[in-house]
Amino acid sequence: MPLADLPAQAEEWEQAVSEMTAEDEEIAEYVASLEQRGDAEVDMHEALGKIDGDALAAEFERYLRRRRPGFGR
Repeated sequence: MPLADLPAQAEEWEQAVSEMTAEDEEIAEYVASLEQRGDAEVDMHEALGKIDGDALAAEFERYLRRRRPGFGR
């Protein structure tokens, strides 16, 4: 498939989805739930990308020391 056609095809697809959701409340609710799920996945991915591995390891070690005296000595 030529990539030059992709933007026009994407626009046609979005228009078709918009028409279907306007005509059917059940489809509109389903599409909205998919969009929310996608947004949540993006948010989770961004949050996970900000985690500092060293800080996480240090926090886990503190947790283990509190739960198991003598850990790491």
